[in-house]
Amino acid sequence: MDEKTLLILRNEINSLDIEIISLLESRLQISKEIGVIKRKIKKDFFDKQRHNQILKKISEIECNYPNEDLKTIFESILETSLRVQKDE
Repeated sequence: MDEKTLLILRNEINSLDIEIISLLESRLQISKEIGVIKRKIKKDFFDKQRHNQILKKISEIECNYPNEDLKTIFESILETSLRVQKDE
């Protein structure tokens, strides 16, 4: 592998990082909207059943990414979503 190939691959990673952040921003916006609705209908912000459902769905996706690492990532995403819902 040469330096040029390394640079190309790193640029691809940079582009993917931007896409990931954009998707996380979209997800966060929807979480904010959900928080507004939950507040309006006086529903608890934390829904253990939904939380577990998301983690189960993630664990069932066939991919090369290590399952435990995906779980950790999504637990962090869910924690952020919950915090944002409470703050709205």
